[in-house]
Amino acid sequence: MKYLILLFALSVAAVKAQAEIFSYTIWAQKSVPGFASSHAPGFETSSWQHRAGMSNEIYVSLLPYGMTPPTVSVSQVSSISYWTNKPGDSDATDWILFLCTGSDALNRPVGLISEPRFTSTPSGTTNTWHLWSTDDPNNPLRFYPGGMIGLENGFAGLQAPYGSYDDPTWAQILAGSITSRDGTTHDFRSDPLVNIWLYTRIPWARTFDGLVDGITVTLNTGDVYSINLEDVPEPATWLLSATALGFLGAIRLRRR
Repeated sequence: MKYLILLFALSVAAVKAQAEIFSYTIWAQKSVPGFASSHAPGFETSSWQHRAGMSNEIYVSLLPYGMTPPTVSVSQVSSISYWTNKPGDSDATDWILFLCTGSDALNRPVGLISEPRFTSTPSGTTNTWHLWSTDDPNNPLRFYPGGMIGLENGFAGLQAPYGSYDDPTWAQILAGSITSRDGTTHDFRSDPLVNIWLYTRIPWARTFDGLVDGITVTLNTGDVYSINLEDVPEPATWLLSATALGFLGAIRLRRR
């Protein structure tokens, strides 16, 4: 059984005079516990954790069921970043980023997958918050085409081919067609960014207890989507937050 957490849709106005920052606070839910004792820099006051012993994969979707897909194409995304904190070093398994750009003939999600361990980041990231970014000048996130299989059966796993240390960077994806390890080529630039998932996967997920927080998506319009992953607040605070801000979290806009 997979756990799917529905968070929010990326939406962009067709034309805006000024770029905006859209800030969201997303509360942890039963299938993805919160972690109150630590948070990524600039994303107070807690984070989310995949705890060792959980036997299921965790999928986080930023597009709720029933909502119209966002009108954002891959070419409009300037950069993506997120923070993790895990026991292993930089080459250890970690929270995986999946950018869904459509579906295959069997209606299974397909798109671009990025694993932090393929960034060739130097050691020194053990038990500390580290920012994984497409904009990292030395060790950017790398992506490989792939997808999810078995969603219709209540289970999901990675669909081959898997990644490597020489996969395309985001800059290369924005420059034109890329070739996957199975020899197929595709130009993702005009594909829609349907949704974004963060997930772990079996078998290593059973012993993984890493943290994740602070997702940032920047568009070429200058708009920034900042997502803060938070532990569930105390009952009194939760009641106030739910009343004032709505059950999906806090949304704050300010002009730059």
